[in-house]
Formats: sequence, structure tokens, C-alpha cells
Amino acid sequence: MEGITGRYAPADSSVAGYELVPYAEVVGWRPQCDCGWQGPLEPRPAGLSDRDAMGAPQVIEDAIFAAWEAHRAPSQATFLVERAAEAHRRAGQELTEAVTAARQAGVSWAEIGRAAGISRQSAHERWAGRVAEAPAEQLAAGGALRLVGEETR
Repeated sequence: MEGITGRYAPADSSVAGYELVPYAEVVGWRPQCDCGWQGPLEPRPAGLSDRDAMGAPQVIEDAIFAAWEAHRAPSQATFLVERAAEAHRRAGQELTEAVTAARQAGVSWAEIGRAAGISRQSAHERWAGRVAEAPAEQLAAGGALRLVGEETR
């Protein structure tokens, strides 16, 4: 059984496995996480009746929530970095695939660089070893990319 003392089995089956401490014995509230972290104990205010102790006063709930937010902030930030890094990786793959398609269609490194916002030389250095090239005769002929309805010249 989980809980502070392990002495009180709940009568309510919806919380089986947890203890429900009688209100008269509640001394305060402490946030905790499955990772093992425990926040500071927020003591029960003096003069709080047993009936009022059914839930933590709002000021204590706010303090517990602030401690919880501070605990999880690094994990949340790391998750955002991981998500952005994955999106960056996928975007890089998509860009490399687009460059491959462009080279296979006969597009020059200068045009690819312009489209990517970098120089021809930077485009060549970045992708030349990673993309499949169009046949040399296609590149020499000025490419094979035509608009629909355009006549071959």
C-alpha cells in the first residue's frame, strides 16, 4: 500500500492501494513525483478544522503547484528541445530529398543554392556527396525539367 504511514486502507475501492489518512492526523501536504522527487512539506495551517482539512487550502495548493512546476520545468524544456531536434532532422532529410530530386531533374548547384538561401559553392559542399546526380548528358543539355505545356527546344 502506498502512502505516508501504510496504516489506513481506504474503504473506497476507486483508490485501492492508497491510504486515506484521517483528517485529524493530516499534518500537511507534500508534492511527489513517480521519479522519486518530493517537494517541501506544506504544513497544515494552525486552526484548520478537521472538516476544512479535507483539501489543502488554496494558498497551499498554489505553493505545491509552483514546486511541481519548478520540478518538471527541466523535463519540459528537454522535451521541447527533443521535439525541435526531431523536426530539424526531418526537415534536413526532406531538404536533401528535394536537392536529390532537383539534381536528378538537372537543376544547377547555383539554382539549388539560390533556392536554399546559400551560395552555389555551399550547396555543392553540403549535398554533392549525398545526392544522386542526373546523367551527365542531361546536365550538359541544360536539364530535363520542363513546365507542363512547354515545348522542348
